[in-house]
Amino acid sequence: MRIEFQRNLKGNQYYDASAPKQGFLTSFWQLNNEMLSANARIDTPHHWMSKWWSWPLNLRGLLYFSEDVDKVRKTQRLVYLLGNPAVIWLILVGVCVAFGFAFVYCRYRHDSELRLPRSWGATMRVVTYLCLVYLCNLLPYILVSRSAFIYHYMPALLYGELIFGVLVDRLCNQFAPTVTKYLTLTVLLVWLHFAPWVYCLEAGADDHARRRWLKGWD
Repeated sequence: MRIEFQRNLKGNQYYDASAPKQGFLTSFWQLNNEMLSANARIDTPHHWMSKWWSWPLNLRGLLYFSEDVDKVRKTQRLVYLLGNPAVIWLILVGVCVAFGFAFVYCRYRHDSELRLPRSWGATMRVVTYLCLVYLCNLLPYILVSRSAFIYHYMPALLYGELIFGVLVDRLCNQFAPTVTKYLTLTVLLVWLHFAPWVYCLEAGADDHARRRWLKGWD
């Protein structure tokens, strides 16, 4: 960071109580620029690293903890971070549909021949905004080559969930409550299936193998 910024930090070697304070926008710009530069410099490979494009596909998890409990019975306890497949893959479908809708809306909203329903105007503006914010949360990991992990997808995932919720509410109309119940049940069942990885429960080698649906979930 620049010396002018460090002079306002108590405990810093350049701290100066009489130094004038920087404006908020100046500090905001410097901090974000430094964070982007620092992240770009983290280029050491990591075994559990993954690329940003793999997160919406849930291709790679992250092992936090592993312990052999019983070598005779070959049981283990794991803490393995992985997106709920039902959530991640449903949201991927929703995001793809939303981007398609957003493109059509932005491209043809003034087309008199297409005549998009006025009732869809507010919905499409919301969907377009959420798509842009979803992309903005992925953008830092697209621009830098640092080691990144699946948990970096969580901010974008939040907006993906909002996108999916808006689409279900708008496309399903009166069936939205019923569809929501079935979707919630599906998510809960998949969550229960992966609960041993979430709560570090003891399980055999075959049980762990059944949960490795993809090669990257090693």
